[in-house]
Amino acid sequence: MANSIVSFFDQFPEYNGRKIQVRGADGYFSAKDMSAAMGKRFNDWTKLKFTQELLAELSSQSGIPIDYEDLRSQHQKPLIDYVRGGQSGIWLH
Repeated sequence: MANSIVSFFDQFPEYNGRKIQVRGADGYFSAKDMSAAMGKRFNDWTKLKFTQELLAELSSQSGIPIDYEDLRSQHQKPLIDYVRGGQSGIWLH
């Protein structure tokens, strides 16, 4: 299924003229790239009441925790994946 996700996003690699990086393994996309394309900082976006309500609703309906603090299993990944190392950055599901 990951291939179908990547194939879908390969058709739409840009937003507002900026390339949005998508991790092929799991379909997460780069918050840094999306924020730059929207002309906003990711940290500013996450502070908005609307964003907090949106993330809470997405988490509630999908059963996917918002971030690592809410994980119930080490095998689970959250909506917001803070990665360090090779593919560092903030990635969104």
